[in-house]
Amino acid sequence: MDPLTRGDYPESMRSLVKSRLPKFTKEQSRLLINSFDFLGINYYTANYVSDAPELRNVRGNYITDSLVNFSCKQACLITYIFIYVYMLNLRYIIYVLNLIFVTCLLFLLLQLCVTENPLVKM
Repeated sequence: MDPLTRGDYPESMRSLVKSRLPKFTKEQSRLLINSFDFLGINYYTANYVSDAPELRNVRGNYITDSLVNFSCKQACLITYIFIYVYMLNLRYIIYVLNLIFVTCLLFLLLQLCVTENPLVKM
């Protein structure tokens, strides 16, 4: 979201991903800010994470960049082999996005529409 709302990736992401992350010119950054008409969130699964400092010594990739170990605990409902559903997670994600990006997401949050849910009947 930062490139679309602030014109660049956050420094925390730049420090982890390094040269694999694209760099924007000033003109590209200016054009990126608020350049979206629609924001969709694909939410399929929930995981718990724990700190994994040992991944700092591994060659970076999209799995190891976050420096965390993924797991699912008993609070998750297993619906398929790899899909773990934590019922309050999507609501929390939207809440956090609203706190961080309130100016651009307020309109989007008012029009939230859930179109698919992999949850099996309980």
